[in-house]
Amino acid sequence: MRFREHARLYRLVRCEDLESLRSMMVEGAFACAFEGDHSILVPIADPGSRAGDAWACFHIDADIPLDTVGVAAEVTGLLAAAEISVLVMSGYRTDYFLVPDSQRQPARDALMGGGHRVDVPS
Repeated sequence: MRFREHARLYRLVRCEDLESLRSMMVEGAFACAFEGDHSILVPIADPGSRAGDAWACFHIDADIPLDTVGVAAEVTGLLAAAEISVLVMSGYRTDYFLVPDSQRQPARDALMGGGHRVDVPS
């Protein structure tokens, strides 16, 4: 598979309700809303002044048919073997894998070690 590494970093925020989640929606955000569990990954505008944990993002650079089995399991398996925590977000077209920014390089190495290509932002 081919992955694209995002240049921006993200912050995970827990929201009390859908309205507060909606108020935080900005371009590039990832939102997850389940009953009683609303969260959003918001791009960090100024990485130099970030508060809290920063997450790096890799996404599969291809459309994945919805009936495809095992893609996320393969990727999380590679990251787990490298002892890297991961958040997985699945969209309609592809999957996104967020790792602690401190683990960005080891995550990149794990993906490439598993035979995958990673396009790094310039």
